[in-house]
Amino acid sequence: MSARNLSRLQELYYTFADGIANQDTGSLEKAVVDLNSEVHQTRNNSVLEAHAKACVYVGRLYLAYDSIKMIRRATPQQREIIGLLAYQTGRYEEAVQGFNGVEFRSPASRIAYSLAMYFTGHTIPEVHEAILEPLLEESAKANTIVGAIYFNDGDLDNAEKFFAKAVELSPKSEETRLNLMRVQYAQGRDEEVYAEMQEFYFETRCTLSGKEMEKELEKKQLELPKLRFNGNLYELVNSLL
Repeated sequence: MSARNLSRLQELYYTFADGIANQDTGSLEKAVVDLNSEVHQTRNNSVLEAHAKACVYVGRLYLAYDSIKMIRRATPQQREIIGLLAYQTGRYEEAVQGFNGVEFRSPASRIAYSLAMYFTGHTIPEVHEAILEPLLEESAKANTIVGAIYFNDGDLDNAEKFFAKAVELSPKSEETRLNLMRVQYAQGRDEEVYAEMQEFYFETRCTLSGKEMEKELEKKQLELPKLRFNGNLYELVNSLL
């Protein structure tokens, strides 16, 4: 590699690294867009990674994904980020491929993997229970996901077990409490549901009307909860690299 080419690679790298360090989001966003093609042409792993981080920093997740997936011989941490960014941009098949075989360092990655698997037709509840098993003692969201998949599969007993754990972990959450009530309602335990209705409204500050509540309780299929990051996605990506 010529000294000129090396100098240009360094210039590109520090354009992105310094933009993050200086928190200059306006100039950085312009740079990641304007330099996107040149970055890809370099095929340099360090520059591609720096560009991907900068893209995440300014919210250009599609560009970030395109850069980081070009990295040759990606490390397990980089593959975990590929999975996360694929999930966040709705590329669920590619998310599954990215996460496959990764030893997860982030709980969010396990959840994203489970959701991506489900959205690509892998709906066997026991598979998701195994994926999320390390999180089940402490994560209401993980229990909600597994419970919803069991519920959608018609296994109300297992659904109740995981929804009850979610309520234990997050007792004031409208979502977790309502899920448990749905199972009880589906099992014909109407009196039990209505007996706790007043407490449910008081503790969760739920604003559903009576008719809306009836409609919710009668649902036969549940949507899985969305993945929301605690804090900034950039901080998660940066911690993995």
